[in-house]
Amino acid sequence: MNASLVIVFGAAPRADNTPSRAMRLRVAAAARFASDHPDARILLTGGVSHRQKRSGPSEAAIMAALLKANGVSGSEVWLEDQATDTFDSVVFCNDFLRARGYAGPVWVCSSRYHLPRCALLMRMLGWKVYCMRALEERRERGDHDYVYRVYWRLREIPAILWDGFLMLRHRSCLR
Repeated sequence: MNASLVIVFGAAPRADNTPSRAMRLRVAAAARFASDHPDARILLTGGVSHRQKRSGPSEAAIMAALLKANGVSGSEVWLEDQATDTFDSVVFCNDFLRARGYAGPVWVCSSRYHLPRCALLMRMLGWKVYCMRALEERRERGDHDYVYRVYWRLREIPAILWDGFLMLRHRSCLR
């Protein structure tokens, strides 16, 4: 495989299984990349999280429909629809790619706050990683926007520590 490969990390959909803002922006970034790189392969990751207390299609399936709606047709699109969190997504994508003999670099696509964790975990598994930030929409300033951004960034601190610990443990089991 010589084509560029993008892993798009899922984001929780809305309760009615429609794409959330974060999901739409992540897929839009991948669609833009695919339009510039027609030979790109896109791996969409995300299952149905039991913590979200919802049923229906996986995050990966929702993102695949969204990619199609964004006109992505020439790229090869793969789905990893079992992962229920970021750690699982990284492990399952790693296994998926290794099973297909892919050893090249990967583009990791996620939201700005989430991207460092995704990239770190992929690097811990030996991948050369390039980061692709989700597109951003212009929004009217509101009091909740600042609080929202701070919450998600602060939330990543313990998540990076925890997932980093889990990855170290996972790697030691692989040896």
